[in-house]
Amino acid sequence: MPDRVQEAMENAEKIKVLVVDDHPLMRVGIAAIINARADMITVAQAGDGEEAVELFEQHRPDVTLMDLRLPRMSGVNTIQTIRSRHEQARFVVLTTYEGDEDIHQALAAGAQGYMIKGMPHDALIEALRRVHAGGRFLPCPVKQALASRAPSSELRTPISARGSARFWPCWLAARAIKTLRANLALLKQPSNAM
Repeated sequence: MPDRVQEAMENAEKIKVLVVDDHPLMRVGIAAIINARADMITVAQAGDGEEAVELFEQHRPDVTLMDLRLPRMSGVNTIQTIRSRHEQARFVVLTTYEGDEDIHQALAAGAQGYMIKGMPHDALIEALRRVHAGGRFLPCPVKQALASRAPSSELRTPISARGSARFWPCWLAARAIKTLRANLALLKQPSNAM
């Protein structure tokens, strides 16, 4: 019995993570990466949105790592359902989808982080820690996709309201690339002048 008490005390100080993905191999791999950290523990794994809602209620994780494409209930709907009951619930989306609409919907639902599955596992750990601490995690490809949204998009904010200094280089890079492409296209057009 003393071993269980000691284990419970140690786990109480760790960041508790719920992993939600419809691919069992992905869940097991992610759980192994998380459990290899001294400050984190996977408290449960879910294969669909409805199971995620149930397991969230049972385990009350500090952060939920959520795929978007899930059977029975989408990742966005799962985030909305959990946040409607627990406003302080924290989510990092981990998905293969990096389209601006997917990102927009996930953030609008309440996700505080968004990662693409092809990113290094160190970025996953950083995302979990940052979101657990109350911050956001949006890597450059995600910020670039958001920066390319139409100006009328709900998640767009004026330049003066944009976040940390880490946001600026990605945002500026995305705009600069867009401008350069437009200028190159103009240069390649045949000239009508004689």
